[in-house]
Amino acid sequence: MRKTIALAALALCGSAFAAADAEWNFDRPHWVPMPFECQVTSNVCVRLDDAQTVRVRCPEAGAADWVRGKTKEMLNVSPKVTADAVASQPEIPGGPEAYRVTADESGITLSANTLAGVHWAFYTLRQALIPERGVVEFKSWILPKMEVTDAPKLKFRGIHVCWFPETKAWEIERAIRVAAYYKLNYLVLEDWGVFESKKYPWMSWPNPPMTQKELKRLVALGKDL
Repeated sequence: MRKTIALAALALCGSAFAAADAEWNFDRPHWVPMPFECQVTSNVCVRLDDAQTVRVRCPEAGAADWVRGKTKEMLNVSPKVTADAVASQPEIPGGPEAYRVTADESGITLSANTLAGVHWAFYTLRQALIPERGVVEFKSWILPKMEVTDAPKLKFRGIHVCWFPETKAWEIERAIRVAAYYKLNYLVLEDWGVFESKKYPWMSWPNPPMTQKELKRLVALGKDL
């Protein structure tokens, strides 16, 4: 009898989750910075999962490959990412870094004038995504139906980070990734006696952690993001 009641309760819980998901009511995404123009339909759900299609429209080569790699790396899903032709697409107003994000019943589209714009479009999409709720195992991200058109207001959008003797390399990497997430495009890295200089070894503490190899890795990471 107790098992029957428990199973019935679980069935009711499952029905409650299904009912809740049937009537979507998304909050407006908390974008930072807030896009210049955005339209959100809070009662329509769009999924980002392995079955979804993501169209990338950008005149620069490699944009679709970048989105495909970052979607797997950051979101752990592998949608079908396609490079759409842009010959018939008008340039997005706002300069070289302008972009547009569209998510609706037909899929997700990231449009930009340059590869940098594709980066910002992806991070805008990322900030809007939340894990699917009411499931046992994660398989999908969800977001409301939306269209965002945006362009940076400032060419130089930077953050100043100090590398102290007690700072770990992974902390600097985290700062770079967070800066990119919020669409900053410069990181000023100040060393406090931790830079390994072959020409001026007296400028650093013994066994400095900011080695030439580590610095090259972090620079490559920053350029990629």
